[in-house]
Amino acid sequence: MKFKKTELENGTRISEREFDIPGFISAVANLITALHLAGII
Repeated sequence: MKFKKTELENGTRISEREFDIPGFISAVANLITALHLAGII
């Protein structure tokens, strides 16, 4: 969770994480989970 906050605060860290495959998959999984909990999916 701490990494998420720093990524949101610093755009450079987000772009760096996008090239990190495990981090990217984790971000996508978290997004899908959030959408599922919101009842969108």
